[in-house]
Amino acid sequence: ERCQNDVMPNERSIADFDAALIARYGPEIIQGKTAAILNPLTPALPGPETEKQKRVLYVGRLVHTHKRVDRLLKIWRRGEPRHPDWQLQIVGEGEERERLERDAARYGLANVRFLGYRDDMPAIYREASVICLTSNFEGLPMSLMEGQQYGVIPVSFDSYAGIREIARNGQAGVIVPAFSLRKYADRLNKLLDNPEAQEQLRQQALLAAKRYDPQLIGQEWLRLFEKL
Repeated sequence: ERCQNDVMPNERSIADFDAALIARYGPEIIQGKTAAILNPLTPALPGPETEKQKRVLYVGRLVHTHKRVDRLLKIWRRGEPRHPDWQLQIVGEGEERERLERDAARYGLANVRFLGYRDDMPAIYREASVICLTSNFEGLPMSLMEGQQYGVIPVSFDSYAGIREIARNGQAGVIVPAFSLRKYADRLNKLLDNPEAQEQLRQQALLAAKRYDPQLIGQEWLRLFEKL
């Protein structure tokens, strides 16, 4: 169901979704029969006003199969000398943690912190400025959406369709051509260099996060059921 107000999926994302289905199954089967509805999120928890810190996050499982956190360490290797006052925080557990910790030590990275599993994510999101993914593929990564609710700017490879929706095609986040570590490092460094760009993207991220409200998502499902 195509909705025109500014809290619903944008036209380019839906058009890409439709085009992919039409290419696979044919227009006679697909046209006029598709809908794109975002996942709902529990609204951000109220908390104290916290000033954003110079922190970049990764939140998720530490597995090599598709998360590829090793790429993020290589990217940070290009950025840490330029931004010694910034810290990369890696939140999560998994089979790859020990290897990633060894890689961080081997690269001489002084400002990487492995925080393990945490049950206080709202506090972590409130202080973080940027959240990164370097995955081979994703669906609709909840960590980026949760971060946006707290004004954390998503940065991700363009390796899955969902990032265009989350980042509003670059208006509410940074989308990097997959899988260029050089371009990723360059765009992340430019973002960290530019407080004005950070603030602009942060405000757009907060605005984009309003689309995840369960009441709005519920209304979309009801409209779809009524249409069917």
